[in-house]
Amino acid sequence: MPRSGTEGITAVLTLYLLQAFSPLGLIGWLAFAPPGSAAGFWTQALSIGVALVAISLTGMWTFPPWWAPYVFGALLLASVVGGLGKHDARSFWSHGFIGWISMA
Repeated sequence: MPRSGTEGITAVLTLYLLQAFSPLGLIGWLAFAPPGSAAGFWTQALSIGVALVAISLTGMWTFPPWWAPYVFGALLLASVVGGLGKHDARSFWSHGFIGWISMA
């Protein structure tokens, strides 16, 4: 049975949205809802950076332009610089069960 043309369009649109908005969502999460502790902040920032480097090195950018990883890296750097003073300076480690779960 032949497939309709909308299935292919839906698949490409889904791939594009995932590749464009997944890194933006992670960077926005760090920028607008940073963890309360310094350890949580740096753990989250480093894990997002490692994910962006891994994605850019494997060449998994199907639809966004070639400069998209560089823009995401600049946005990550801006959110790290902007979020340096947002976490509680008194505590390096998280306090309580919820703080440790968010770091995990």
